[in-house]
Amino acid sequence: NTEKGVKNISDCREQGIGVLPPNINTSGLSFTVVGTSMRFGLGAVKNVGTGAIDAILEARAEGPFKSLYDFCERVDLRKVNKRVIESLIKCGAFDSTGAARSAQMEGLEVATNYGQKIQEEKASAQVSLFGTEEVSRGNSTGGMKLPGTPEWHDKEKLAYEKEALGFLITGHPLDRYINDIKRLSNTDIASMVEMAEGSEVRICGIVSARKEITTKKGDRMGFVTIEDLTGSVEITVFSDIYATTSALLKSDDPLLVIGKLEKGEKGCKVLIMKGGEDTNGKRFQRDRGPAGDIKLLSEARAQTTKKVSFLLRVNETPAEQITMLKEVIERHPGNIPACIQFMIPGRSRSIMPLTAEMNVAASDELRLEVERLLGYNAASFE
Repeated sequence: NTEKGVKNISDCREQGIGVLPPNINTSGLSFTVVGTSMRFGLGAVKNVGTGAIDAILEARAEGPFKSLYDFCERVDLRKVNKRVIESLIKCGAFDSTGAARSAQMEGLEVATNYGQKIQEEKASAQVSLFGTEEVSRGNSTGGMKLPGTPEWHDKEKLAYEKEALGFLITGHPLDRYINDIKRLSNTDIASMVEMAEGSEVRICGIVSARKEITTKKGDRMGFVTIEDLTGSVEITVFSDIYATTSALLKSDDPLLVIGKLEKGEKGCKVLIMKGGEDTNGKRFQRDRGPAGDIKLLSEARAQTTKKVSFLLRVNETPAEQITMLKEVIERHPGNIPACIQFMIPGRSRSIMPLTAEMNVAASDELRLEVERLLGYNAASFE
């Protein structure tokens, strides 16, 4: 159940239980425990049936797979076809071989042809020009290399991961916005069921599906699926809101959605309206519930942020990094006061307000630049 799976993954992370993606060298059919983490089974991957999994486990009994070529040579390709391998690559199951997912996908055709040739020669008891052992040895000495394709961008990687699993495991586009979400929303999607019918809901999420229709009066409105770290919900965006927000709903950017909660037999929905029309042309009045709105999460954050704080772990931060942090701050001037928190873990924390000349803009660019410099999420917007 994908919906329950998303919520359970979120619950595990909140309790400190790591959730690991499928792995061709360590996963079984179902979930397994790895220390204090939980490893997804190969059975969770779409397009991968039990017959394919049995063939993978049988081949793996001889030893771990060292590469995509090694996998294609050893696994019965009559049971593990190219579609199965594509899904395994997309979900990250081959990451343990050290190759980029993009390179594996690009080289899959050659790898399966190579594996098929080796298996046919073995099956017919024929020996290739150099002998099967020599061909296999060529793989480990660089004779058979994957193309040097640049790795997919994070958004593309996560999109493929969701396609193959139905969930996001190795990351989520909203991960870096956790603090903003807690500050700006009044619920997450999984918890909306506990709220009263007609309540105002403020949720932060990204668009995962969208459908546009035209009302009888010729206005456009939309049915949009929004997802956060706990699940997904359908929102109905009526014509007056849709006219000004349709471009936002077509983007990949995180959004703040404000609307009215509607409960039904099929679950919760959110209505986004300002006295708009439904599909039958009936008018909704403002007194029927809270007026809705949709805006960029970054815009909402900038409008509501009163202070930006930079956390420095004193025992991990050399003097030159502090100088570089000052340069980063100066590259992002704005109107929001800033401060630095000096922390000695387990001992003390002190706060130093910065001068007005070092006021900043609460932007993603600032947060990302600070994270790249210090190696952890050190900028918080309050």
